Amino acid sequence: MNESAHWNVNGQQKEYFPLSFAQQRLWFIYQLDPKSSAYNITQHMRIKGNLNTTALEQSIGEIIRRHDIIRTVFIDKNGEPVQRITPNSGFKMKRTDLGSVPEELREAKARKLAGEEALR
Repeated sequence: MNESAHWNVNGQQKEYFPLSFAQQRLWFIYQLDPKSSAYNITQHMRIKGNLNTTALEQSIGEIIRRHDIIRTVFIDKNGEPVQRITPNSGFKMKRTDLGSVPEELREAKARKLAGEEALR
């Protein structure tokens, strides 16, 4: 995809797309409470052993690049909600080093950070 985020649809260049009825409902609910994380689905897991974080980051980045829906946002254009597919800007995984936290407190700290992230 090019940086202008225009798509060729039926021979026409398009940057914005109308919302489906389901998307319109989500947009309306979001307007009522923009800080709600009710529609965010979070999941955490424990990984034991060595993890190649570079490979994981690259894999997630490739999924984001391939799937437009992950990069789709709803915006207000002239008073109407529309969807726009944003350009792929690369993915950087957030890392937090808990090495300085005493071992017996790391689990609780990791859970606290994960909970805070889920509410963003």
